[in-house]
Amino acid sequence: MGLGLLIGLVGSAPVRATDITFDLTSGVNDLSSFSKTVSGITLTFLNPNIGPNFKGDSDGLGLGNAGTFMGANNTTSFQLQVTGGTVQFKSYLITYEETTSATFSLSGGSGTSTNNPFNTTGTFTANGNWSLASGETGTLTAGPFAAGEMGQLKSMTFSTVPVPEPSTYALAAIATGVLGAVARRQRKARMGLDHGKGTGP
Repeated sequence: MGLGLLIGLVGSAPVRATDITFDLTSGVNDLSSFSKTVSGITLTFLNPNIGPNFKGDSDGLGLGNAGTFMGANNTTSFQLQVTGGTVQFKSYLITYEETTSATFSLSGGSGTSTNNPFNTTGTFTANGNWSLASGETGTLTAGPFAAGEMGQLKSMTFSTVPVPEPSTYALAAIATGVLGAVARRQRKARMGLDHGKGTGP
């Protein structure tokens, strides 16, 4: 196998990137924290800022200033933690809303994601390039909400950061070995030439 071809194969080796969606229509109500696991990635929701518990139903996780709706749902921010890999926020689904101008932003982690619409229903592509590495904590903040306004987040979709295929590592190791052998051979050749220059009739 030619060295150029080998390096080309290493550079073009496929990677695995997966979109994973965390459903928020169950297992979220009246909890101070909860976790969702998809494809080995766990996303934990915790520390609602007013709560003290999250509120939600079959339409999703509630955010807003809705008074007694769903039991005093007044959460406007909470924290997110991820384990199992690095993820990048990609899109989200809103199934219920009674707001005029609310948006939400994500902070912490890497990158930014601001002004994500929260005042109409539908699936939306996330603004920015916000990502969270395994073990990191980020914050979602929504608003503004007038009295009685709220929205419900049905799901959040993240893209896992691509992981090189095992063949990539194998090819990289082979390429490193070949490059090392070539370098040693060239070094020996130069040493032979230099030695030859020192001898003469």
